[in-house]
Amino acid sequence: MGSKTGSIRPIDCIGSDAMRTFGWKKLKKTLKVILFQMDFGSMKMILVFLLSFASLHGCGIAFIRLNKPLSYYQEKYGDPKWGLSKLMSLMDRQRNRGQDSAGIAISGMENGQIYIDQDLSLDVLFSRFSQVETGTLLLGHLRYSTSGNGDLIQCHPLLHQADNLERTFALAGNFNLTNTKAILGCNNELSDTFAILKTLAELYEGNSLTTLKRAAPLWDGGYLLCQLYADKKVLICRDSNGIRPGFYFQNDELLAVASERSALTNTFNVDEKNILPIPPGHALLVSELGEFQIQPFLEPALEMNCVFERIYFSKSLDSKIYKERKELGRQLAIRVWKELSGDLTHTIFTYVPNSSQIAFLGLIEQIDQFHREKIEKKCLENAPFGEIQSLLKQKVRNEVIINKNQGMRTFIAPDANRRQQVSQLYEITPNIATENDTLVVVDDSIVRGTTLKESLIKKLIALNPKRIIIVSSAPPVRFPDCYGIDMSQISRLIAFQAAVEIFKEKKGHSPTQLCQIYDCSTHEELEQKVAQLIMPEHTLWKGELKIIYQSMEGLNQAIPLSQGQWVFTGQYPTPGGFKTLQTSFDNWIQKNDARSY
Repeated sequence: MGSKTGSIRPIDCIGSDAMRTFGWKKLKKTLKVILFQMDFGSMKMILVFLLSFASLHGCGIAFIRLNKPLSYYQEKYGDPKWGLSKLMSLMDRQRNRGQDSAGIAISGMENGQIYIDQDLSLDVLFSRFSQVETGTLLLGHLRYSTSGNGDLIQCHPLLHQADNLERTFALAGNFNLTNTKAILGCNNELSDTFAILKTLAELYEGNSLTTLKRAAPLWDGGYLLCQLYADKKVLICRDSNGIRPGFYFQNDELLAVASERSALTNTFNVDEKNILPIPPGHALLVSELGEFQIQPFLEPALEMNCVFERIYFSKSLDSKIYKERKELGRQLAIRVWKELSGDLTHTIFTYVPNSSQIAFLGLIEQIDQFHREKIEKKCLENAPFGEIQSLLKQKVRNEVIINKNQGMRTFIAPDANRRQQVSQLYEITPNIATENDTLVVVDDSIVRGTTLKESLIKKLIALNPKRIIIVSSAPPVRFPDCYGIDMSQISRLIAFQAAVEIFKEKKGHSPTQLCQIYDCSTHEELEQKVAQLIMPEHTLWKGELKIIYQSMEGLNQAIPLSQGQWVFTGQYPTPGGFKTLQTSFDNWIQKNDARSY
């Protein structure tokens, strides 16, 4: 299209022959789209690429529907773009959910246009949208690629173009389907995004909710989807198991939706009790007049929201998540305390990455409690004054030993980039630990072990401590994930690798069935083997490396209401999860490193 960097211009949407198969045709002047920094020569190519390669996992959604005319916000807040500012705030507060690229769609303008713009930088996107006429319906998306890459052509919102406004919509989502190939048949190169668009287009039945009721039973996976229609209707739906999160807030001025509760709480300065979850298997519907209702579209199912959202992915600004993460740390304290034999003088506590901070606080608070109880016990036993005085001088030492580049998340990074990222991931503070110290490092999870082996352990060894204890607030990740946090290859999970090695040592041969593997190792044996596997080769360090994983009992004590534990238990909420597991194991048997769905 030949547009230059820094310019914005609306362009007529042009359908392709493939799109017309599903009823996508060029609209007249009732619909326009802005796309930026994409020079493919024609809009036809752009839309095909957008639909063909989009792969969305662990992403963030932000939506606002203004209930008043724009003049109201101009008069009350002195800003006719108040709604757009709030959308930007919702997106900014969810940057943790998408740092690869971002997109915004605006509708509800007097000229009947939908504007869409995407960019690899959220800040650049914001600066451009400050120049655009705003509307009453605003949809934002942040992308975090866990498969594919972070190219702009994979960014949402996407446009589904039809020959009438009732069937034309912008789509954004946080989702992952396990059965894309079954839906698309031979079109295996196309994504789950295209599978959703295809079913919604082919099964259109007069209105969006009826269409959703026909299409959704064909989808196997977790999702939070938002459809912003050209005729000002809105449909936002969540999968029946509640795998992917979604929350909403409403008052007389607006309706707002986000992937995280804390984004809504802080953007609108409201109490958490006013932020409600979208019920699993329900759709939030908004009419062209702004009338709001929530309707079921699938049969009720067991709620199994992804526990990794609470352990790692979502921000801890949500008070419930904060308390759960802190309890995860407390649950680990008794094993750490025993491992240290109560010696705080020669122990330094630290954590990595930032998502581990709250569990770290819970751990050191409980360790301090154990220490005070030890002193009280010694006093009751009339221990020598010198011994009690020595204990009183001991304090929990916590230091910032490790600094992480927070712009990187290696366990969900594309394979081609992971090792390069890992090598640049950490910086270490020298001259804090001594050769007599034990370093206790709290991590939120140990998934593949690549980061530990290729970067963190090497950096910590360079400090030459006596011992290094890596403490994981999550249990061992034993099974693949296929619902958004993309860990589809069981062969790459360090817990699986460790369990296989233990099986071989005990049985003398390789396992042929998945059920045999984990039954052959205890929790402690798995920890010991993982420690061996992540120890860098050819190291001259003579110290001890130990791994302490969260137990399943500790997890359930800390997060009692979250049943979405399939990466730890192998109990998946949908048939596609079990199929993914079997395919992943079969691929390992066949030495095939392909993705399992």
